[in-house]
Amino acid sequence: MINNKYFHFIQLMRNERRPIKELRMIQNKKLKRLVCHAYKHVPFYRNQFQKINLHPNDIQTVEDLYKIPIIDKDDLTGNAPSFFLDNRIKKTEHLKSISTSGTSGHILNFFVDLQYNQLRKAQFLRPYITNGIGLMNRLLWFRGRPEKEQRLHQKLGFLKDYQFYSGLDPSLQIDLMQQKKPKVMRGYGSTFQLMASKILEERIPVHSPRIIFTDSEMLSTYSRRRIESVFQTKIIDIYGTFETENIAYECRKHNGYHIAVDCVIMEFVKNGNPVKLGEEGEIVCTVLDNLAFPFLRYNLHDLGTPLDRPCTCGRTFPLMKSISGRMHQCLKKQDGSKISTTSIVSRIWYLGQYIHEFQIIQKALDLFLILIVPTKFYSKKIEKEINLFLRKDFPYATVQIRLTNHIQREKSGKLLDFKTYLKE
Repeated sequence: MINNKYFHFIQLMRNERRPIKELRMIQNKKLKRLVCHAYKHVPFYRNQFQKINLHPNDIQTVEDLYKIPIIDKDDLTGNAPSFFLDNRIKKTEHLKSISTSGTSGHILNFFVDLQYNQLRKAQFLRPYITNGIGLMNRLLWFRGRPEKEQRLHQKLGFLKDYQFYSGLDPSLQIDLMQQKKPKVMRGYGSTFQLMASKILEERIPVHSPRIIFTDSEMLSTYSRRRIESVFQTKIIDIYGTFETENIAYECRKHNGYHIAVDCVIMEFVKNGNPVKLGEEGEIVCTVLDNLAFPFLRYNLHDLGTPLDRPCTCGRTFPLMKSISGRMHQCLKKQDGSKISTTSIVSRIWYLGQYIHEFQIIQKALDLFLILIVPTKFYSKKIEKEINLFLRKDFPYATVQIRLTNHIQREKSGKLLDFKTYLKE
């Protein structure tokens, strides 16, 4: 088989419109191969299977996956990487090493072999190309780790992008956009949200790209509306992780996120059990093609909702609703219970006219620090409203608000709207 990302890409494009029965057959075939391989060659999974008397023959279809225990990043970071690596691989020099961003509190290092790496690249490209990026389009990309060197196809003028750090001052980012006049922009939602806020505050006339792609962060309804209104274009949001690559993405119909079932099995669970269609659950993924370092029933601790409707775009991939938050992004109460930050964050974003960006820091069970980058319309009255938001759920808490010119990004370039110093 030809191992080239463009060959893989052609196959992946065809898969978008294959009959769902064919896609399920592809999933089941890849799943059986993965399970047999993990049992034979990966120490962690062999031990796990033997503990519960599970044999690879017990896993024939996606419906059998529930028999395998769910794992998460703690399981992987709590063991040596070699415990998850194909035991026939004695040296890792010929593998590609990948590190996650660490925004969940843990950095995970894992490996992919060269063959799967080509497929990953094709999987990465698919949502962009099939949603309208032309080969000759000029793309402006604000990212956490900009690449300095252009690749051969970019030097030849194909898929040419201009990459800049996502944490640059928004005024510089706006200037870059005005200079490059890109057809397409790509980056974190928080980057474009801050740019849009500055543009509105300073009434800057700006270039409107044809498409904006966002990824890697939860995109709030407020941020989407603000960005689309200011830049006069629609957003296409893409969902993926370092461990899984791009596994769900919007299309121009915006009926939900198409799940890349040819590359991943995505489950939605609550308390370890599958949820019903239309019900929210944690996203658990099985990556079907990474044999060097398998991820079997890997809990991403993101929340999503499976849908039971086709998309009018013609793609046959099943849909899920937008990612509504992360399980680890929770504020803790004195009684030991937790509350998702999503509702509080959305309330604060309703004050977007007065706030460029913010970050909630829980320093103790009864102490919150909120960092705010204010717009010129900000007033002390806004602080009273924020206090009211938090006191609905934390009536006993002290809330400190600190105004600042800049909120530090993570190493990945992302802006976290919530941080905690409390231990689990």
